[in-house]
Amino acid sequence: MVDMNMRGLYPILAMPFDDAGMIDTEDLEHEVEFAIDAGVDGVGLALGSEILKLTDAERDLATRTVVDKVAGRVPVVVNTGAQGNDLAVFHSRRAQDLGADAVMAAPPLGISGQPRLVKDYFVRISEAISVPIFMQDIETAPVSPA
Repeated sequence: MVDMNMRGLYPILAMPFDDAGMIDTEDLEHEVEFAIDAGVDGVGLALGSEILKLTDAERDLATRTVVDKVAGRVPVVVNTGAQGNDLAVFHSRRAQDLGADAVMAAPPLGISGQPRLVKDYFVRISEAISVPIFMQDIETAPVSPA
């Protein structure tokens, strides 16, 4: 049984691409195995995975590849943050549907100084899914204590 407390080391997987610029799923699977063999507590697809540069089909492929290779051995966290609430909800639902154990999102740029809008963003995501949400606090989109 996977520990769903979401504690420990969750490295963000680097997205491997082949010479044609396509996701190299075989290399991605090897990366997952390497991370699990190294003893990680979970794995993530996020900014370091270039997820914001991927098409919806590529995001789905990457998520399916990682979820299938992990096969329930550790939790999978997928970054679903977006510059709008509806798009973040869409990506969050899709990640959950594809088997992600949790999602991670930073608030849209420009609303970080507005706690009500940041809260609404995360509430909208949380109302759309049933998996945990990692609230990502980054320099360009901080999440205030408020």
